[in-house]
Order: sequence, then C-alpha cells, then structure tokens
Amino acid sequence: MINVRAVDWTLGHLPDQVCGVPGHLTNMLSLDPETRDKAFEEFYAEAHDQGAVDPCTAASLPFLFAMADDPLTPDRAEIVTLLLSIGRAALGHAPEDVRFTANGVGSKAYVEISAAMPERVDAFVRYAADPDPLVRRPASRPSVSSPLTANVLFASWPTVCRPRTESWSGCWSSA
Repeated sequence: MINVRAVDWTLGHLPDQVCGVPGHLTNMLSLDPETRDKAFEEFYAEAHDQGAVDPCTAASLPFLFAMADDPLTPDRAEIVTLLLSIGRAALGHAPEDVRFTANGVGSKAYVEISAAMPERVDAFVRYAADPDPLVRRPASRPSVSSPLTANVLFASWPTVCRPRTESWSGCWSSA
C-alpha cells in the first residue's frame, strides 16, 4: 500500500541521524494492535512531539492520507485524529516563519503542511461521512478542528445531510 522508501527521510535531521518515521508508518498498518499502538506513540514522539511538526511530518502526509482513505486500514480513526492534529499544529504560522526541529535544524514544514491541508478538505468531508462512526467522529466534530475548518467542511457537506438538519450534530448523531 505505501512505499516509504520513495521519500528522503533525512530532511530535518542531522547528518548520520536515522529517521524512524518510515518504520512507524509501516507499523501503523500492522495486524498486531500492540505494534500499531507503539507505532503511533513513536510517531507522535518523533514527528509530532508536543504538537510540533517537522519535515518528516510533512513528508508523512501522503502516506497518512492514503492510510486514512483505505477502509481496510486498522485504526483509521486514530490516523484521522493524527491528521487533524498535524493540521492544527501548522495553522497560524507566517510563510517566513522558520521553526527549529528538536535536532536544531531549521524547518518551514508548517508552511508546507498549511498549504497541503486545504487541498485535502475533500478527504475530511469523506471521513466526516464515513460509515465507521469512529472515523466520522474526529472528522466531523467542529470542536476538534478550527472554526475555519468547520466552516469549510459544513459548506462542503453533502446535500443529503442538509434536508434533515442545518446543524452538524444531526449528521452524525446516530453514531
């Protein structure tokens, strides 16, 4: 499903430093729940520590979206939650902002992620309408995301939901 070898994972790392993100992404797909839990924990520690984002976080987005898009992916709700958390962390940073990774390497990953997230709003709309209530919940709860994201999602919400209600809650309350 994912080819993590196609990415230069050395970005944002010091020379000779190994990035564990490709392994974490691969292990998020494991059939073993303990392996998946450990992979999420290690991903958060390495690529999203204390809500920060770095070049490896940005490079992981296509893989995370591919995983969240696949109904056979285990723990899809956790992946959607992770994507929302990464998006929130990247908000509000000016293009000229340079943040330093935990390794002391300058990064503009915030800018890259802020540009990528609006391009994928259709994915979040799909997640908010997903048959799995665990996937729907993080994607459709406006309090989880920014007011801007909530407005974009509501404006994009499938019209089939609107005749029943003009509120978000009516679209997922049966879950």
